[in-house]
Amino acid sequence: MLEELTDCPPINLVLAKQAARFEVRASEEKTGTWKGAWERIKSLVQSARGRKRRRALTDPMSQATDALDGKSSKTRCEEAWQALKATESQGNRRLGGAVKWKTQKSIWASMTKAQSSLFTQMRTGHIGLRAYLFSRRVPGTLTPWCNCGMGRETVAHLLLDCTASDRPPDLRSRRDLDEAIIDPDRCRDLVAWVMDSGRLSEYALARNLGANRTAANNDDSDESH
Repeated sequence: MLEELTDCPPINLVLAKQAARFEVRASEEKTGTWKGAWERIKSLVQSARGRKRRRALTDPMSQATDALDGKSSKTRCEEAWQALKATESQGNRRLGGAVKWKTQKSIWASMTKAQSSLFTQMRTGHIGLRAYLFSRRVPGTLTPWCNCGMGRETVAHLLLDCTASDRPPDLRSRRDLDEAIIDPDRCRDLVAWVMDSGRLSEYALARNLGANRTAANNDDSDESH
């Protein structure tokens, strides 16, 4: 999830890029110091074994990857990252797209722990709604479709198309939703709406605590007057 929110490549792609750079650099230096060092190591190992009929050591640089196809490791890593994002976003595109880290932190700072957790789930699509649970083959989830029968149960469907509940009045299109979900002033209302919808049973306790806190604040306000 973190790489999706910060728009950074996953750690496996970063490590693959570094490994490719090392192999290419070592392959280019094979005729120089690197080859001499390898020959010395190979002779020492073979002399220590003391037998000639041992399996010959393989030069690791002879197995250097040719996957770069003449491109730099940075370019190949970027291409792989873009392909991965395109694959993972099919049918479940990240709400709001990539945002600056400063904006992301300001949104989280205005929320409770439960709200920030739900906000991240809403943005990435990794959330306890039927569409995601069904794609992960969670036991008991027999269909990805919403109760209204009008589409797959996703965050975008709940906020824009679901006929089983009243939708937020200021959202008319996916573009409106993308803009609202990264707006520090509007996203809290969207998170509260999803939490209060009752579709996510794991947030029932947080919803009840929030209602009790609101009632207590109202009582304190009445007493002060």
